[in-house]
Amino acid sequence: MSNNKKLVSVIVPVYKVEKYLRRCVESVLSQTYENVEVVLVDDGSPDNCPVMCDELAKADQRIKVVHKENGGLSSARLAGFRESTGEYILFVDSDDYIENNMVEELLTAITDNNADLALCGYFTQYDDSNTENLLPYRKKLLEGKEEITKEYILPLIGTQKGSTNLPGFLCIRMLKRVLVKESFFVSENEVFAEDVVFDLLYSDSVNRIAVVNIPLYHYCVNGQSLTNKYRKNKWQMLKNLCAFKSEFLSERGIAGAEERLKNANSSAVFASVDNAVVSGDYRTYLEEVKFLVKDARDIIKKSDKNPLHGTVPLTMFLLNLRAYFVVYRLRKSRMK
Repeated sequence: MSNNKKLVSVIVPVYKVEKYLRRCVESVLSQTYENVEVVLVDDGSPDNCPVMCDELAKADQRIKVVHKENGGLSSARLAGFRESTGEYILFVDSDDYIENNMVEELLTAITDNNADLALCGYFTQYDDSNTENLLPYRKKLLEGKEEITKEYILPLIGTQKGSTNLPGFLCIRMLKRVLVKESFFVSENEVFAEDVVFDLLYSDSVNRIAVVNIPLYHYCVNGQSLTNKYRKNKWQMLKNLCAFKSEFLSERGIAGAEERLKNANSSAVFASVDNAVVSGDYRTYLEEVKFLVKDARDIIKKSDKNPLHGTVPLTMFLLNLRAYFVVYRLRKSRMK
């Protein structure tokens, strides 16, 4: 392959994943494209992960290890980025793993097309199932600001009838180092789905996007994942995300996103209800949902009035009726 001299940095934040870490690292080291450096960032993990990182580094010279105090996923990614030296950057979460041709496929796509970004499909993997997820594109290349705005930026803002949403996972994207800025690494304690913030900020410098529409990344869902845990301040973080999206569009003069923003706000309320249910305590749920209904009154009232159109409209309809217990029982049964 003509790109074999290009160094790809694979950055892996590590925190309380001793059960999965070796699988993740081995999937990176076994790539068909061998010119990679692996930056393992021990984010103050309290388990055996720090020792495992050092042992893995001793066994393969392509591995670097950064030990730091716990600061969260974004701070770990930033620390890894600062330590990395590759021309291209790939982030992999340590409880996930990748296909052995992921680096080669994305690197070939981004270099052959002179692109600024390459992205691929992924697997959603549970203990007993594995689902393929493809991207909503038939083309292998998106180019020009108009097409990228329509086909990439707007789908990251929110859903729209007749269109498919675009996943914001940073881990299915290969980036050019020169286009990454440290300001893109926003804390997950401030904004929920911080990957989307990174994606949108990075898109400012993107003129061509290469699409590899095959699943190459294994997103492994486990109960210990941050996305599956109750978070007391989730509604505020989702509000911050929606505010960022609105400001991003306004500052760049991007129009035509009203429905997407409306749906993003509705989804934020819906996700916050589910988060309150996950708390496991009805009194906590009730306290949070009552505050949510008061704080998001306009969003709930403006949501689709027909409750038969889907789960989100039905939830909004019930919240409008203050049917808190019905919502609780409905969402709890759906989660099971």
